[in-house]
Amino acid sequence: MTNNLTVLAVVALLGGCTALPEQVQVSHGQKLIGFSEVSENSVGESVRWGGIITELSKQDGVANVTITQYPLLASGQPTYASGSFGRFTAKLNNSLNIDRLEKGSVLTLIGDIEDVHNPYPELKSTQLAQVSVDGFYVWNGFSKADHSITLDNNPAFIQRGKWGWQVKSEKEKQRERQERINEQNSRY
Repeated sequence: MTNNLTVLAVVALLGGCTALPEQVQVSHGQKLIGFSEVSENSVGESVRWGGIITELSKQDGVANVTITQYPLLASGQPTYASGSFGRFTAKLNNSLNIDRLEKGSVLTLIGDIEDVHNPYPELKSTQLAQVSVDGFYVWNGFSKADHSITLDNNPAFIQRGKWGWQVKSEKEKQRERQERINEQNSRY
């Protein structure tokens, strides 16, 4: 009997760790499309996406944000383990407590695709989806789960690059360390 209660308690604890926040839950069986599945025919489809806010503007009770997308774990938290697959825009109204949003926030949202267009016609494969948001959850940061890159105490393991936020590889960090050492040695 005690063993059964222990097993149930462990299962309940583990289940609670991966549960989605209430703000980004959808009804059971609701179809959600993935970020890589977006096409011009995706308008009206429901999504649960996440990432980091790279641009933010608030005006007349509406927040317009540009988000660099990152894959979500089962808990709904974005993880940088696989890198970003691109970016999307989102529109949030004041009823969603947009005061908590700021540039650099890591969030997960649910909503419907309102528009899909190509902001760069010369790049035929570029699609930018705009999501009308029904709910969102702001995280304290990225999940480090399943991350193969060893992170040191340097907060620069995520950098702003030409195409959005990116994780530095161990080779890049080692090369930068070596360049700093060479520069210091050349001064003396």
